[in-house]
Amino acid sequence: MKTQDIITKAVANNEATKMIRARLTIAGMDDKAITAALKEAGVGRNTAGFTQANTLSLLENGISEFELYKAILDNQAKNEARWIGDRNRIRLTMNRIFAKLNSPVSEKPATEKQKEAIKTLLGK
Repeated sequence: MKTQDIITKAVANNEATKMIRARLTIAGMDDKAITAALKEAGVGRNTAGFTQANTLSLLENGISEFELYKAILDNQAKNEARWIGDRNRIRLTMNRIFAKLNSPVSEKPATEKQKEAIKTLLGK
């Protein structure tokens, strides 16, 4: 079976990337070739878009909860939405630092609509 056929069939069956890698290894491919083939097929991790680095950069400036939720929703950042509680704790810590430096951040809580939208983004 050709490499592309293995990948195409596995993607059609919604198999995990680990399983696809295992099948390609059994087929005789080395790790670098597998990584290249999977990347070409668009399989695996996709870190494009609004990522943790983007969120942390945003938090560095001291923002309200409303702004955090807005940024995640505007960017449809599903992975960041999964970590909203963690990102909010970081935000609160940064805002406390700003307050100690006599530059308090105006707090504006996230709306219920935003909170529901995050749940929808996560498929809950």
